[in-house]
Parts: sequence; structure tokens; C-alpha cells
Amino acid sequence: MKTKFYLLIVLLFCLSNLGYSQTGIGTYSVHDGGFENHTATLAGGNASNAALSTSLWTASTTANVVRTSSSTGGRSGARYVTLGSTNGTAKNFYTPQIAGAFAPSTTYQVQFWYKTASTTALDASSVDIYVNNTSATQAPPIGTVKSVAAGLTTSVSTWTKVAVSITTPATPAAGNFGVAGITIDAATAGYSADIDDFVVYQANSADTDNSNTPGTITAAAASSSTASVSWGAASSVDGGGYMVVRYATTAPSASDDPIQNGIYKFASTIGAGVVRYIGSSTSFTDTSLSAGVDYYYKVYTVDKAFNYSSESTTSSPVQALATTYYYDGTGPLTDITNWGTNTNGAGTNPANFTDIAQVFEIRNTTDVTLDGSWTVGTDPTNGTKVRLGNTDQAAITLTLNSGASILPAGTGNFDVLAPTSGKHTVIYKGTTAISFGNIFDTNLEVIYDAVTISSTTTKSFGTVTIKNGANVTFTSKPIIKNISVDQSSTLIAPTAANSYITIPATGSVVIYGTVKIPKLTGFVSSGTTPSDAGGDFQFIGAEGLTLESNSIVEYARDATGAQTVTARTDYKNVTLSGTSPKSIAGTTAISGTFTINQTGSSLVTLNADTTVNGTLLFTNGKVNTGSNSLILGSSANISGASASSGWVIGNLRKITSSGANPSFTYTIGDANYYTPLALTFSNNTSATGTLTAKTASGDHAQIASSGITASNSINRTWTLTNSNLAGLSTYNASFTYATQDNDSNALPQFFASRLYNGASWTNLTTSGTPTTTSFAASSISGFGDFAIGQVCINPTSGGTIAGTQTFCSPANPA
Repeated sequence: MKTKFYLLIVLLFCLSNLGYSQTGIGTYSVHDGGFENHTATLAGGNASNAALSTSLWTASTTANVVRTSSSTGGRSGARYVTLGSTNGTAKNFYTPQIAGAFAPSTTYQVQFWYKTASTTALDASSVDIYVNNTSATQAPPIGTVKSVAAGLTTSVSTWTKVAVSITTPATPAAGNFGVAGITIDAATAGYSADIDDFVVYQANSADTDNSNTPGTITAAAASSSTASVSWGAASSVDGGGYMVVRYATTAPSASDDPIQNGIYKFASTIGAGVVRYIGSSTSFTDTSLSAGVDYYYKVYTVDKAFNYSSESTTSSPVQALATTYYYDGTGPLTDITNWGTNTNGAGTNPANFTDIAQVFEIRNTTDVTLDGSWTVGTDPTNGTKVRLGNTDQAAITLTLNSGASILPAGTGNFDVLAPTSGKHTVIYKGTTAISFGNIFDTNLEVIYDAVTISSTTTKSFGTVTIKNGANVTFTSKPIIKNISVDQSSTLIAPTAANSYITIPATGSVVIYGTVKIPKLTGFVSSGTTPSDAGGDFQFIGAEGLTLESNSIVEYARDATGAQTVTARTDYKNVTLSGTSPKSIAGTTAISGTFTINQTGSSLVTLNADTTVNGTLLFTNGKVNTGSNSLILGSSANISGASASSGWVIGNLRKITSSGANPSFTYTIGDANYYTPLALTFSNNTSATGTLTAKTASGDHAQIASSGITASNSINRTWTLTNSNLAGLSTYNASFTYATQDNDSNALPQFFASRLYNGASWTNLTTSGTPTTTSFAASSISGFGDFAIGQVCINPTSGGTIAGTQTFCSPANPA
């Protein structure tokens, strides 16, 4: 039984000694606590005449009182009332006067809902039962009253429940009528509150238990405009009855239900449905049905306190005046001679497939194909549609061959009913999507076989299989329990805002091939209610995603604004493409290829460390690590990096295993220039560790003590950091830089390099001939910051720099 409560007020008073009881659900009680029958203003009396009504609520006066009724915005039904006082005098509000007094020495429960924008405190508020009163026109007080504090407060922005218990006195005053009510005693500045869903019932304590669920509901067309609806009785209705809600065209969702304590009347709307019956019977005849329209029904049990049960829902649509034709199991679906009015396909053939109010039910087979176009009507416009299977036969596989279509497109003219066994399957081998209407087979499988197709569906499917090189794009909000994409195929997830694929609880997604993620908010999210704030795949509950060994997740967004790349440690291959910048949300690991293919100047930004254990492939674009690191595993490599295709901005770290050589080219640079650093080591390491390289533009902060002339230098620093690598002797380093890094009067033939270890500088041995774009050093034995530039020549040696007339200073020979 669902933990839902739905309340409906139906209160009648009897003339018996019991005084008050609920005798049926068919009509509202004269108390009309939902206020659905009220007009704009409650009537009011005066000091000498209460002016009670037998059908509507009234106020004790017309002066200094708030007593309006609004036609929209009610908590449940459309209407509610606003009650209050504009001065410091208490105002009474009465339910309709009912024949039959409240019983003496009896406990009643009173509940209602309120909200208020008032900020001035009340002097008092109460819920009242007037046990007896003599007439509708008597002067207040109107009989023996028993009151309990209502506890209304100020500034209540949402509907809030008030529930009290009242026991009537043993010897009430004589009288023939009973009235309930509310008293509001405002402060001088006034107070008012919105009131809805007021109910009174006899019980010693509040009843909050769900009602018992009714039995199976069935419905069938009875005439051209009516349907016979019936259901099994609940084990107990606890002084209540039943409410039936009808839905047209589309089957109701699980959330199309009344709200707790809601008070409705006939023809009230509930979600997409309309109330069609309220009463104690277990059947009724529904009217005003339109020919060819599908109708669905829900029935609820509702008790005396208006607690609702779980619903019982019809399992197939009802159509008034529809003619059903059945496929005989042989021959083309598009041949009218293969259809008849008997369930085995015999009987009268249809004149055509397009007349109004026809249903074509595919049955008497387990496997059928469609070739070419089949136009069957425009449901719901004319009520003609195709139905796959029925609840009395096993599952069917329908294959749509190349060029096949069920037209008109986009009309929802293809329903799927639940089979007795197995699951229905629809196989697309053509590129025209059929338009699903209502799907009752929760296990329905749709297979896209070697097709390129785009789907705008919002329907729910059991399984979607994409295979044999298929390329499938979803553009809206489908609900798919299981998804499988084979190695040769591609699934493109929704692009637009507020579009995503929902995976219900216990569902799964298995990717062998490629999945493209165009949504700004990432790949997956789980455990939350689906919303635009989540990823393209939204799991309800635990995530059930498997990325197989050759799978590719491609973040492909052509838009402004940074696309969020979901942080994961199980990526196999990841591609970042499109015009939108990419932001990797957290710690991420990629076992295969990480491809950067960003158009223009859009960056990839790391918000945490990202590890690549395969290939870091630059096709176009740059990766900015910020304070984080792009980490390359011990077997990882870099391909395609260049000044034209892209590089790493920030920290590039390479792992080296014990006993391996850490020689590597670090493809690094800054935001403007590609300035890689290539290292060649003379021996292997004796311990596993990492080397991290980065570069920054500008002279080193300590260049003044390096022996390099700041005004004749390469305006760039490289940093190399060792973590845990041991047993190394020396290495050679090759530095590449941009011509724009050179000071205008620097002479590369006099360049030298220096290594800063955080405390002092070491002179490095120059290897080869320095140029305006490259420098090499050899036999380096430490790590730290590297600077390159023109060094000073000792003036005592008489040396000068060719082409200049000045000596270097300070004196520090190269």
C-alpha cells in the first residue's frame, strides 16, 4: 500500500440518536469544507441574528470581518476561503446548519489546512462545535458550544494542517441543529488566514491510516458515449466510499493523484484527470465520452477522515464506438484483407486504415515485418491507431525494414499492450521513427539496428539496444530502464536544457561503443530526482553504468559556457570536442585515450587531478591544470602535441616504475606559447616515483643572483619536481621556447642555463648551440627551476660582447 493520503469531504448528518455520521460519498456534506460550492463572499449576520445557512458557510457579522471566497488557488479543489477580523473583536465563522444535533458526550475530530501572510499576532483562535442550536436566525451564542484552541500563527507561507479533538458536553442546550466553525480573535491591526479542506468526523482519535486498496478496476465501452466502470470492493471503507478519476488520451502517471486531505467534487481536476464518480457503490456508468478517444481510470478508497488508498488503475484503454480489427498473422500488415473483426483475424475486413475510431491490433504471430509506409489515422484526432499485442497473447517482435513507417508521424498512434509472457520488441532497420502512444509493456525493447535516427520521445521503455553501427540521437526526456550500445555504435544524449535520459531504479547502461554528451551539466548523476541540474544520464537510486574496455565517452558541446565533465575513475576512452570549454569536475582517471579536440581557443580546465594511463592525444586545444595535475601513468604517452594542435598549461606529471627510465618529453606551455621540455636520463630509477614539469612566462624571481642578465634573457622559467624517484645519476634537458620569449637585445650565442634548487643556483653545461627558440643542457644532477639567458663576462679579461660597447655586471664568468 502506498504511503499516500488523499482526503475528500463528504459529510451528512442524520436525524438519528447518533446525531452525526457519514452516510455516503456521492455528495458533499452541507459542511462543504472544500468550499467548492461557494461564491465570492460568505453571508454575514449581526448581533441579533446569526443568519445561518443550510448550504454555505456564514460569518457572525458583516462589519470588520474578512470573509471572501476565491475561485482559484485552493489547496486541493479550486476554491478556498479567507477568514479574519480587521479589528480587535472576535469573529465567528459557521459551517452550514445541519439537521440533527451533534451527539452529547461524544468525541469528534476536526481538521483543516491554513496559510496566512498576516504578521500581526492573534489574541486567540479556536475550532468550535455548536452542539445544539434552535434556528438559523437565533442570536449568538447559537446553542451550547465546545471550543478547542486552533493555534493559528502568523506568516505561514505554505498550507499547514490543524487537527483537534473535541468532546461534546453531556447535557447540551435543547435544539435541533448542529454547527461547527472557526473563531478568529484578531489584534487591533487585524488578522486573516486562507482556509481549505475543513472536515469533521466522529472518532476518539485522529485517523491517519491509509484506506484499504480497492480491487481490480475494469472499464468497457457501453455505447457511443458511455463506459461501464466497476471495481472490486475494498475490505473496509471505514465510513467512506470510493472516488474515480478519468484520464483522456494518455495513460495516467503514478503521480496523477489527489493530495492529502484534499477535498474534491464531481468534475474537479486532479493532475491530468477529472473526478467522475464519488460514492459508496463499486460501479457506475461514465458519460460524455468522445468516439475514438482512449480513456483510462483510477479508483481510490477514501475513509471518513479522507485518507486515500493506493489506486487501482485500468490496464488498457477504453474507447467508445471504436471498431477493433485483428491481424490474422499472415501477409503484409498494409493489406486490409489480412485484418478482420474476429480475434483470429477472420470476419469483416476494414474498408481502409484511415477512417475514424478504428483500432488495428497486431496479434496471432510472434514475428512480423513492415515494409514501406502504413498510414493508419491520426490518433487522437480521429481515434485510429495501431496496437501491438494484447494481454491474452505472448510477446511479438515487429521489425521495421528500411523505408518502413507508421504514419502520420508524431501522432502517438502506436500503442503497446503487456503480453502474457516475454517482452514485445520493435526493431528499427529504417530511419523513420514510429510515434508511440501508450506503452503498457514495461519490458518493451526497442532495437536500433544499423540505422541513423533521431528520436524526440518522452516515453518509457524497458530496454534500448543500439547495434551494428547504429547512430541514435535522443533529443528529449525518455525513460529507459536498460541501455546497451555495441562497439560499433553511437548514442547521442539530449542537448537541450531540461532534457536528459532517466534510468529507473535497478536500471543499467552498458556502453561498448561511443556515447556523446552534449548537455552542459555532465554525463551521469544518481540517487536524486531527475532535473536539469543533473547529467545526460540520470539514475534513480544507485548508478548502474558499465563502461566496457573500448568504450568512448565524448563530451561534444557546441555552445558557449563551460561544459561539466563528470568526474569518474572508470573511463576507458574520453574525447572532449566542440566549441564549449570543458571543466573536469573532480578526480578523474582514464585507462585509454584522452583526446583533446576543442575548436578555437576553448580550454579544458581541471578542477582536480586527472590521470591518463593510455594516450594523451592532442588534435586541437589545450588543457589547463590550474593548481592540479594532469598525471600520465607509467605506460602512458603523448601524441599530437604541437604549437598548432595543443599542449598542457600547468602541471604535467609522469609516473615512472622502479627499474624504468624516466626519459620523456613534457608537452607544456603557457596560455600563449608551446614550450616543451624533453628529458633524457642516463640510467634507470631504483624506486617508483614521478617527475612533474611546468613552465611560466617571465624571469625567475631570483634571477638577479643567477649570473644571468635579466635584460638579456629568455623570459621564461621551467620547473621540474621529483617525487620519490631514486637511484638516478644525470640527465640531459632540451628546452623549447618562443622567439617572443627573447629579450630584444639578447644574443643566444652567449646563453647559458642555471638550475635553482630553492636556495642557490647551479651552473649547467651547455650542449650544442643555443638559438632563439631552443637550448640544451647536459649532465644535470638535480631538480628545480631552470632559467636561460645571457651571462656576464668578466671585465678583467677584457672580454666584450660582440656588437655591444658595454660590459656585463656583476662580474661572474660563464
